[in-house]
Formats: sequence, C-alpha cells, structure tokens
Amino acid sequence: MTTGVALHVLDMQNDILGFQPDKAKVQEVVATIGHMASWARKAKIPVIYSRVAYRSTYIDTLPQLPAIKEYRMLDETQSGSAVIDELAPQDGDIVIVKRRINAFYNTDLELVLRALKVNTLLYTGISTARVVESTARAASDRDFRNIVVSDACSADTPEKHQNALDSIADFFGEVTSAQEAIRTLA
Repeated sequence: MTTGVALHVLDMQNDILGFQPDKAKVQEVVATIGHMASWARKAKIPVIYSRVAYRSTYIDTLPQLPAIKEYRMLDETQSGSAVIDELAPQDGDIVIVKRRINAFYNTDLELVLRALKVNTLLYTGISTARVVESTARAASDRDFRNIVVSDACSADTPEKHQNALDSIADFFGEVTSAQEAIRTLA
C-alpha cells in the first residue's frame, strides 16, 4: 500500500467532455485515467473525484459563464453533471461536489485529504488549464505535494495543455506520465 497518496480525478463529466473539441484525445485520457484508477484501487490508494454541479436554479453558477445556465449544463439533478460511465466512481471512492473551478474552494476536499493522511495528490482530468492547474495551485498553498499526470489530462488546445503543465512544473508541482507515476509510487 502506498501511503499518503490519493488519485484525484477532476471534472470527467458528461457535459464537460461533450464540449471537448478533440474527441480522440478525450478517449486517450479516459483510458489512461481508467488504468490509473484500477492501479490505485489495487494499491489501496484513495480515488477521489471532484465534479462541478449547480443547483437547478443556477443561483450558484459562475456569473462569467452564462452559457452554463443557458444550455442547462451541469445541473446537479441531471445526468450531464455525472461522472462519465467509463470512469464512474466505485464503492469506496470519494466524490467531492464543487461550485467553482478550484476543487478546494468551499468544499470539504481538504478535510477529507487530512482525514486520509494524504500529502501527495496525483492529478488527472479535464481541463489541465483550468481545474487541474487551479486545484494544484490551491493544494500547493496548503502544503500538498502535487504530481500532474500529463497523459491523463487534456485542455481545449495542445498549447493550453502544455502551458498549464509548464506553469505547474515551474513552481507548483511535478509533471510526469502515468507510466512513470505508477513506477515511482509502486
């Protein structure tokens, strides 16, 4: 068992993945996250999902993104806000519901991580340039070790993905492949 580590799967939801421009890349990321989640469960590493969801009135949505309300996206009562079936949480996994991009903001994520005695987070998910980077920055401020799994993340464009990875690697954490993360932490 690898102690102190958790796998964090971010925003792998029906509505979000439906808007990704590169469907082939999304499928590669889904496959890699699925592999990592299987490995983590076998290694007794907690798997934590964060998903963004809003009340059906959208009173709590992002004001700078009116399209969320306009297109009725990420309504917590609808299947669009659910984690995709291929990566659905299993018994024992933890799901954090958030209302903003950063998974720490106004959630109980830090409380859960401290209770699990986690000090290292492996990040996967979409979008590298939004949820992954903002959550890794917040985690860094909370003294967590961050490892971003580069081939288990994606962004709207390859440039945004790479820029986010470069920013994280510059100061907020480590960037590695899934294969290297598993080899290092096994």
